[in-house]
Parts: sequence; C-alpha cells; structure tokens
Amino acid sequence: MSSEQVAKAAPRQTGVLRGGALPGRYAEALRQSLPPDLQPLAPFFADLSRLDTLAEMLDQHLDTGPHGAARRILNVGCGPMATELFCGALQGREMVSIDYTQAFVAFGHHLQSERLLTGVEIVHADIMAAIWPEGHFDAILLHDILYEDALDIADLLPKLSTFLISGGYVYLDVMDARVRWLWRLLGRERSYRRYTQGELSTALHRAGLSEIERQPLRPRGGLVRQVLHRLLRCGGVSNAFALSTRKALVR
Repeated sequence: MSSEQVAKAAPRQTGVLRGGALPGRYAEALRQSLPPDLQPLAPFFADLSRLDTLAEMLDQHLDTGPHGAARRILNVGCGPMATELFCGALQGREMVSIDYTQAFVAFGHHLQSERLLTGVEIVHADIMAAIWPEGHFDAILLHDILYEDALDIADLLPKLSTFLISGGYVYLDVMDARVRWLWRLLGRERSYRRYTQGELSTALHRAGLSEIERQPLRPRGGLVRQVLHRLLRCGGVSNAFALSTRKALVR
C-alpha cells in the first residue's frame, strides 16, 4: 500500500486513545504479566498522560513530510508498548518496536497473543547493534529512552539517521542540563542523562536532522510539581523537552 493509500484508507485517529476498555485491560495486563522487578513501574507505564506531548507532535508532523504519510515506523526502546497501543496517529501503520529488555519483548508478545496489539514487529536487541537497510523507515521515535546513561545521542542519532528515508521524521525527548542544579538542590536528581543545548545541536547536525518544533514535556504529578515546571518555563528552560525533527531531503 502506498503512502497515499494509507492516508486515504480511513480518517486518522488523533491524540491519546483513552476511551473504551483498552486502557483498563492494559493496566491489568501490566499488573499480571510484568515480572516482579518491573511491577513497581506498572502505574507509571499505565499513566497515559506521559504520551500527551508525543501524541500531539505526531498529529502535527508525522504525515507532513515531503513524501506524505509515514508508512513504516521504528520505535526505539519501546518498553511495554503503550506508544503502539494508545497514540492515535500510529494506528494502522507498519511498526517495528525494539527493546533490549527481554521482559518488555515478552510482554509485547503477550499483548499480541491476547489480540490487544496488532501490526507490530517486536525485536529484542541492542539498538546500537541493530541493522536495517538504508532508508528503511519513514519515521523514528525515541520516547522516554534518552534519559539513560547507556545511550548517547551523539552516537545514536547518526546511526539511526542511516535507516531513515530522506525527508523522514524523528521524534525525541531529552532532559535539560540547565536545571540539573535545581533537582540536586531539591534532592530529586537521579542518574539521568542530561544534555546541554550545544550537545543536542551537534548531535542533530551530525545526523542531518533539522528541528521543526520544541515543546516542554508536560509534567506528571501534583500541584507543586505543576507550579514548579511552569516557573521553569517562564525562565525559558524545562526539566525535559520534546523535539520534532526532519532529515534533510536529498533530491
């Protein structure tokens, strides 16, 4: 099916899909099927608000590239498949979801066996060792993974860009090094990887990616957290922010 046929096949869903029985079934699957060491994270994974900024950016940019609708999408560090299930813009696409944590891969296969997840190829691998043909994907997603010390965008983005079509789309979110001092002061800083603006710009340039849009990631939590993040935004910074980028078009 061509990109034009994908776009015309049915009206696209948008936003985060919170309706129906699926969110409850997903939360129950997390409680029943994740291994004990990951069970404490089940409420976090079931919190669909963490997908709001991602879904909004996909709605705005996924199908606006020079080749039209994105057909084949790579989700890097997919975790327990919430992105695949609940981002409306991703429904009906051809997706490859990769993670190095075997438990998440097994959970994805469980969702497939329960017929909750379809149209997704699940790959268990280290993304730095994975190989696809040049220009294989129309879009690549890096959601909630660049906070880990094990991954560095200076190495990861140029590698992934090889597998991206000319003019293809990349979503990523990163933590801002400019506010590390604040979280340390509050005793809330963990071993997150944070990036300076220079590091981020250099990595994007090396990968041949240009920034389309940047948004502060919407915080999860209570009123105090909401107020703190608003104050940060007033100062022109954010604890974490999301970027939509596009690979240079080769004609």
